Amino acid sequence: MRNILSIRHPRYAASGCSFKDLHYTYRVGVSTVSNIIKEISRCIWNNLSEKFMRLPISVDEWEQIARKHI
Repeated sequence: MRNILSIRHPRYAASGCSFKDLHYTYRVGVSTVSNIIKEISRCIWNNLSEKFMRLPISVDEWEQIARKHI
């Protein structure tokens, strides 16, 4: 019987290990690792994108950003 995935898995996944490393460490399939990473990424995007990854909506906002990089 497999152990249920715990909260440790998302934290470990964020450490930069390869899918293969995660697969061997937690003894789950590579496709399971892939699905976990997709779920974590989706949660991060859904919860943080508006606050931290918002696209400019006006010409002025785009120009302010451009000025910072000139």
